[in-house]
Amino acid sequence: MASETGSRPVIEILLDAMGWAGIDNTYVVLRDTKWDVPATLLHRQREAWPQLAYLMTPGTGSIPETVDVAHPFVRDADVVLGFPDVWFRPRPALAGLLAARARADHDVVLALFPSERPDKTDMVEVEGALVTGLRTKPGPCDLTHTWILATWGPRFTSFLHGYLDASSTHEADEAPLELQMSHVFEAALTRGISIGAHFVHDGHFIDIGTPDDMARASEIRVPEPLAKGDFG
Repeated sequence: MASETGSRPVIEILLDAMGWAGIDNTYVVLRDTKWDVPATLLHRQREAWPQLAYLMTPGTGSIPETVDVAHPFVRDADVVLGFPDVWFRPRPALAGLLAARARADHDVVLALFPSERPDKTDMVEVEGALVTGLRTKPGPCDLTHTWILATWGPRFTSFLHGYLDASSTHEADEAPLELQMSHVFEAALTRGISIGAHFVHDGHFIDIGTPDDMARASEIRVPEPLAKGDFG
């Protein structure tokens, strides 16, 4: 099962936040050997969570390819991306991100959290409320925020799908050795896709997928699961 904090799988933190934000449907993309994940989540299902559907894949070469597995189901929809191994707070950060995109006319909006580890996180260049660049694990630099959550519309979904198709054919030699979502966002900027910045100034996060942060996660006080009435 996915990494845990206390007695709760970390993915539950994301599902709580999605429910809080009013998201109705969530696709969980999994390797086709990970049937323990839906079994566990079915056992722990909360009324407040979105409706869950599972997309199984024999494996992909990168996170963007994993995201693109959902393309046939979300190509005409507004999309929210979160990572099941990233613990974050405050819980309403995702709802705030969606509200920020509703207020601004951007193709993509990223939720930016303070980061003191540019050696481990992708840092974001910003001018005002616009993202102007992304740097993948750059090491020491003067940038202060990384992105943890993202939301976008059909234009970026289409761009992502086409970018991956191109990278697998004639542009393969130009693709990064380990393709990340930040690389795709960077490429999208060069094609005129606008990316907005939503700062979560009081935000905190831990990537439970890394061994040293796994130890930190054991000290987290995990919020109680949500009930349907918590949404008001």
